[in-house]
Amino acid sequence: TKLRYLQVVANRHDRMKELGEMAAAVAHEIRNPLGGIEGFAALLVRDLAEMPPLQQMAQYIVDGSRTLNTLVSQVLEYARPLQLTLKTTPLQPLLENIIALIHADKSVASGVTITLESDPQPIDVPIDAPVLQRALFNLILNACQAIPCEGSVTVRLSHDTREVQISIEDTGLG
Repeated sequence: TKLRYLQVVANRHDRMKELGEMAAAVAHEIRNPLGGIEGFAALLVRDLAEMPPLQQMAQYIVDGSRTLNTLVSQVLEYARPLQLTLKTTPLQPLLENIIALIHADKSVASGVTITLESDPQPIDVPIDAPVLQRALFNLILNACQAIPCEGSVTVRLSHDTREVQISIEDTGLG
């Protein structure tokens, strides 16, 4: 039975690998026409400056294309093995940058406040900053989007001699 279980696991692994390769191929095929759609829509946005309602519709196409392009990029990233490049990085400025980006996000209600609580001394750790930034951005954005109108998100950064901890707490639903 153990051999049979290992065969099932190996088969599942092979199918997942094939699925990842197929997703990467489809993502590449989508990316090319998507770039053209975004480019032509951007030209329309420029050319429709005298007609704001039509310009706004063209801007929706640009924004939608960019959203789809981000999704395609995420599929491609998921399909390839993660390779981390560690570099000692201060965490407070990284978190402050994420919070600033989220404040600019239109999907976050204006009544949502985000607070960073951190030790006063700098906390430098070896990380792959872009990878950690994407992960934390998604977590904090999800916390903000769980708040329908007004509330708060608290990001806490603490450390001791052995570990660094980042916690995210929100007053949203769920």
